Amino acid sequence: MPGFLLLAVNTLAGSASPDPERLNTLTTLAVLCAVLFSFRIYWRLKHHHPMPLGGAKPVEVIIARCVAFGLSLAGVVLPLILWASLSASGLEFRFFGLEFPRIWSEGEASAFYLTGLFWLGVIAFTLGFLLHLFGAFKHQVVLKDDAVLRLMGKEVEL
Repeated sequence: MPGFLLLAVNTLAGSASPDPERLNTLTTLAVLCAVLFSFRIYWRLKHHHPMPLGGAKPVEVIIARCVAFGLSLAGVVLPLILWASLSASGLEFRFFGLEFPRIWSEGEASAFYLTGLFWLGVIAFTLGFLLHLFGAFKHQVVLKDDAVLRLMGKEVEL
């Protein structure tokens, strides 16, 4: 679900020239996304996430954990890059009527590079999200293990 929230932010950011209403929606979603993914990173670092015995290969486990952490980190970094890009473009970053200060000085070149950096992050996030979905489908359809139940917090025998 949080991944789809970040995809909505990316879709709104990719629209043509933003009108004030669409810009307010975009910035509100970006702030909510950054807060939600910050909590997810905190939760992932503070709580142990056991892996089942005899399931995946160690390389797959390392890749899966790196992809999951990278997706969470992208959920925090992409809204910050968007904020910097909007600041460099001269647009306001508002959250429920509260105007945030500019974190980047205005400039055409910096706006161009920050927007490019944002879209590079969007492409990386989308590829990581597809890899994550592939792994979830592999566990559900091919391996038919209890990975989905374990992720939902159910007690499963490891």
